[in-house]
Amino acid sequence: MPLPTRTVETTGLAWAVRSSFRRYVQRVAMGAEVTDGGVGSLPDGRFYFPIDGVQLLDREALDAEITFSGGVRFVGHAGMIDVRLGEFRLRLVAGEGTLQTNSSDGARDLVDVQVAAISDDGGVVTLLLASRLAEGAADLFDEVYPTATPFDDLELRAALES
Repeated sequence: MPLPTRTVETTGLAWAVRSSFRRYVQRVAMGAEVTDGGVGSLPDGRFYFPIDGVQLLDREALDAEITFSGGVRFVGHAGMIDVRLGEFRLRLVAGEGTLQTNSSDGARDLVDVQVAAISDDGGVVTLLLASRLAEGAADLFDEVYPTATPFDDLELRAALES
């Protein structure tokens, strides 16, 4: 039986990482994207990362600490490209913060984020987050993208506690 198609209406994190990087891996590097841990693909091409835990979500203050399960591995050029991003932790204070990824070296900042838009509907808050490559994360992409390079926007949907 096929798995249900995930949609943006599902709570979780929707993110395409960086579209140009993904096109390069798929077309030029003859690579692949391999998901694990419940990560899926949305009809618009973004990845869906399920929420693992909500430690903090304050809509008014725009503070959050949320973890996500699973990851995506990008492979190409016969193994010359091999990057896995996953087990994310989003930390926001007053609408600004970081998305961290786990790597073999432990948790590290991946992108700096800033709330660009917010809405809520029926107890679910949606945050649209602009993202830029964080300081110290360029080596994940073999220094191709310098610090502060824009990455794709993130869309977070999380249930508000009553």
